[in-house]
This record gives sequence, structure tokens and C-alpha cells, in this order.
Amino acid sequence: MTRLPFIKARLLSPPPNTIGSILWISVALATSTAIQWLLISQREAQAPFFIYEVAVLLTATLVGTKQAAVVALASMLLANYLFTEPRFVLFFGPSDTIPALIYLVACVIIIIFASTLRRTVRALERSREHEAELNSRLSTIMRVTPAITVVVRSPDLRVVYVSPFLSKILGVSSEELQDIPFDSFEAAVRVFYPDGRPLERDERLVVRAARGETIVEHEGELLAGPDGELVPLLCNADPIRDEHGKVIGGALACFDVRSLKTLEAELRGAYRELAHRVKNHLQIMSGLIAIDARDPAITAAELADRNQFRLETLAKIYDTMVKSEVGAKVRALEFIDTLCQPYRSPAVAIQVSVEPGDVLISTEQASHLGMLVNEAVCNSYKHAFPNGVGTVWVSLKRVGRDQMELEIADDGIGLPAASSKSRSHGLLVMRDQAEKLKASFEVTSRPTGGAAVRARMPAELQASPSI
Repeated sequence: MTRLPFIKARLLSPPPNTIGSILWISVALATSTAIQWLLISQREAQAPFFIYEVAVLLTATLVGTKQAAVVALASMLLANYLFTEPRFVLFFGPSDTIPALIYLVACVIIIIFASTLRRTVRALERSREHEAELNSRLSTIMRVTPAITVVVRSPDLRVVYVSPFLSKILGVSSEELQDIPFDSFEAAVRVFYPDGRPLERDERLVVRAARGETIVEHEGELLAGPDGELVPLLCNADPIRDEHGKVIGGALACFDVRSLKTLEAELRGAYRELAHRVKNHLQIMSGLIAIDARDPAITAAELADRNQFRLETLAKIYDTMVKSEVGAKVRALEFIDTLCQPYRSPAVAIQVSVEPGDVLISTEQASHLGMLVNEAVCNSYKHAFPNGVGTVWVSLKRVGRDQMELEIADDGIGLPAASSKSRSHGLLVMRDQAEKLKASFEVTSRPTGGAAVRARMPAELQASPSI
């Protein structure tokens, strides 16, 4: 059919319009009559309908059944009148009527055959177009899907399709891996067990699928890349069956899970880091509780109250870490402001400032700095304002190129004489946290009234990226 494009085009094309039909019928009848006249004049054999049968067949095949019916009727009359004895008489008797009827029956058979042929060709063409569309869609899906896909034919295991993703990993073209014996494919695509042993042919998933086995979410095979890297794969394989259920091939789909393995390693690392930080924070709480326990002046209610605030501080540290958009760093301004929020009231104002305002601190710094800020603000809130009214300032600013200074100040009653050297409970806690920050620590009275706590620490800080 593909070698006769004109015939194929006519079989697939709709019938011509009225003028075209008339022209075709006229040409077909005139040509057939001329040929038949020539044949009759050159020999005595009587075959008045043969040429017309050919004309009916061509018309039914290339033009349409209606036009063929017209040619059949008209040619029957012409053949009966011109070429059937007695000539130039229509249907003189049984001798010329019966052949005409037989001719009509033959024409009906010819028209039915041609009509069936046209329908079959059109159905095949629609099926071919549909198949081409499906193949185009499948090819597009395979081209954009980041998966290794291999299809082999049974029983010879010839490789009939390889997705571009495998070609990309191996650094070769898909054409080099397609339509080749499995021996060649096996040599080009090397697969190993996790312990480095090469995978034998019968153990390959696509071969097992071509033999009727279904494999789902199989993990544990490594694909050898061109640079020697072993790529971990997660694979599915399934047999391809015909409409009768017979296995005619096997299909393999594998996903490159290197990114998942990397993410898994990162999550494991993050989990270990989180466990380490939780352990450190629990040790901090244990140390603070031990300090509290050595102070006979602290009642059980005060002990519970202090540690409630400390646990809330740890909770805020973890909450800030979870909400942070920049990984393991915490925004200092938001973090300190959140710590101070429970102490704010209409009577006690707490003002927080950080310079520069986009400073980030590590979670390790945040835990100790948070405890220090919480202890200092709590002391001011409870002891600096006998009348219940006052202001607390909390500031974190850069000093020089490599240091940061934390200051918590209030406008309360100030410190008693020599209080800055006291080993009171609150000072012990704050000094302990300052030591963990590798910071200097001092408590002084403000010239304008009130007290101030200062801690100067290494500037292990980082400005947040611009957003």
C-alpha cells in the first residue's frame, strides 16, 4: 500500500463532488467501451462485460460505491446493446438478459468487496495514526521522565527500547543501546550487587520480567557509570503480555536514588545533631537545677517557677529553630523578642534591639544566650521594680570586628553595695551561661539608676541573606 501512494490516497479520500463524479463515470464508460469495441473487432471471442467489470472495480475502489453502481448499470446497458447478440437491441431474449443479470450480480460482489477494502484501509490508517500518536506521547513521557526504562523482547531478549535517561547516565546515545542483542546490552550496561559482585544475566530484573516474573520496588542494584561511580537504583519490572496472556517481552523501570540517599544521610546527620543538642540542653537544665538545689533560700515553689521559665525558654529555642527559614541559624532579634514576651505587661515595658537587625546566631549560641537573657530579664522583672512599674532594655550589638555585646539593663532600684561580686543564685546562673558563650561577664549599676548585665562574646554571628 505504501508503494502506491495514489491508490492509498484515493482509498482514504472522500468521494468527489457531483461534477467530479460525472466526469469520472463518463471517462470510465467511454474508455471501457472503446477498449471493448477494439477487442471485439479484433477477435471473435465474446466477452462483452469483462472490461466493464474492471471499470466497476476501479470506480468502487478509487471513487465510491454510488459511482460504481452507476457505472455498473450504465455499462450493463451499453454491453447488452453494443456487444451482445443480437447487437443494437436491448434484452432481446434470455440469451442476452441472463448474462446481463449475472454481470449485475458480479458488480454487486465487486462493489461490496471494494467497499470493504476502503473501510479496512481507513480503519488501518486510523489505527496507524492512533498508534503513532500514542507512540509520540509515550516517547515524550519517556523523554521527560527521570527514570531508566528498558524493554526487551521474548524469547530472544533483544533490546527494543531504552529511555534517554539511561543514555544520559552512561554518556551514550539511545540508538547505541536499542535494537541490539542482550549480550551487547549486558556488556554496555553493567549492574552490580551492593557488595560489588556483578549481576548475572538470569538475575537481571528485565530478564526475570521477560520470563513472566513481576518485581516491585526492588532496591539493591548499582549501575556502573562512565566515571566508575555506582548509581543506586530503585526498580520495578513486569512482563509484557499479548491479548491471550502470553509473555512477549519484559519492561524495566528504575529510578536514580542518589538524591534520596544524600537526603537520607543529611537527615541522619540532622537527627544526630538534634540528639546532641537535646542532650546538651538537658545537661544545662540539670546544671541549673543543681545550682538551685544548693541554695537553701529557694523554696520549692520558687524552684518550680524558675525551671518552668527555663523550660519555656528551651521550648522557644526549638520553636524558633523550626520556624527559621535559613537552616540551623536563628534570627537574633525575633528570638530575643520572643523570649521577653512573657514578661511584658502594661506596667513593665521590655524593649529589644539588635544591631545590625538581620543578625543570625547559631542554635548553640541561642541556647546559652537565651538562658542568660531569660535569667537577667526575670531578675529585673521580679526584683528591680518594687512598685511594679519600670522598663527593661535588652540589646545585642557588634563591638569591633570580632565581638558582640549583650546588655540587659533596667531603670529599677539598682544594686546594693558590692552586689556585682555576689555569688547569689541568679548571678551564678548567668555567669555559667556566659562561660559557655566564652564571654566576659559583669553586673554594674547604671548612673541614671537601675542595674545592667553585660556579656561580651566572640562574634560567631552571621548576617542573614537579603530577601
